[in-house]
Amino acid sequence: MTAAVQEEKQIDQLWVVKKSYWTGFFGSIGVVLLGLLASFLINEFYPFADVTIRLWQAFSVVPGSATLFAVQGWDIQTFGGRSPAEFLNQKLFTCFSLVGLFLPVVAFSLHSAVINEVPFKVEDKVMQKLKSDILRELAMQNSISSTFTEVLPKDLQDSLPLLQNSK
Repeated sequence: MTAAVQEEKQIDQLWVVKKSYWTGFFGSIGVVLLGLLASFLINEFYPFADVTIRLWQAFSVVPGSATLFAVQGWDIQTFGGRSPAEFLNQKLFTCFSLVGLFLPVVAFSLHSAVINEVPFKVEDKVMQKLKSDILRELAMQNSISSTFTEVLPKDLQDSLPLLQNSK
């Protein structure tokens, strides 16, 4: 009978361990998803400067490292495992672990406000500058032929007489 009770107790302990790891696994996935959602909202509505993001990334590891350095083990351990100090230790460890996972996920998912600028606007600015530089150079050399101007887009054709007169 003692062997059966011992075996049942071990099965219960295994169930507690399995449940704890599955809860931790799915809880971690939930925290990561919540962190990604938070970083998406921050990126969308309140984009940070690059320096601010670097600071977030640097200091996001503080709760996780505090957990590793501050957790108490055998110093407060009792046989029953139900003392107020052990309870507080476990709750603080869980809290700091969750925050220590959440903050790095958010921090390393952020991107700077410069990246949020629409790429085609930047390309348009560069292309306009290049077109005006090429047209100015061609006008200076007075080598713009009528066949060349027929191929140009309408907005550039309109600016050619101005460029040629500025010579």
